[in-house]
Amino acid sequence: MAKRRAEDVRADDDALLAHLAARSRGRPPRACASIAALAAGAGLSKCQARRALSSLEAEGLLAVERRFRPDGGQAENAYRVTPAGRARLSRLAASAQDDNPAGCVSTAV
Repeated sequence: MAKRRAEDVRADDDALLAHLAARSRGRPPRACASIAALAAGAGLSKCQARRALSSLEAEGLLAVERRFRPDGGQAENAYRVTPAGRARLSRLAASAQDDNPAGCVSTAV
């Protein structure tokens, strides 16, 4: 299997971070979901989602609360986008706006 480019890996991280931010609820806002649900929502494979979660947590962009059922089994983890993660999403949104200031949609074929 070919090694993925750094830009592709970063795009996976950004997609997952944006997906988590969009589905976060409560105070503090957090999302509880399985790896499969996160992967599907962000358009990633489960392997890509796991790698992105690890990377985002290591960078301090995401806080992970590992949760367990009363019988000791693994439950869905809770994920919270940190202030640094929200700042990254704001920068990404501003960058996207700068790339397309008029909100134009390309019709080139």
